[in-house]
Amino acid sequence: MILGPVFIVNGEDTVPGGNYTTLGDAAKAALKLSRNTARPFEEWDLHRVTGEPEDSSRPLTSEDDAERFFLTLKIGTGSS
Repeated sequence: MILGPVFIVNGEDTVPGGNYTTLGDAAKAALKLSRNTARPFEEWDLHRVTGEPEDSSRPLTSEDDAERFFLTLKIGTGSS
């Protein structure tokens, strides 16, 4: 039984669990759980499996239970 969204981070499914208010809060927890904390959250893209960008400030709903989202580093965020 999955409670909440599933985030794919570096090819690995990450389910932060917990009671989060927004999609962004859950995504931040997924990054922490997957030990991807070297870059700030603002440098990550959040999108659906279909490729559609997702608004991290939107509230989580029951429809997000087991929904899959990708978290990928934005292009051009590396050091110069």
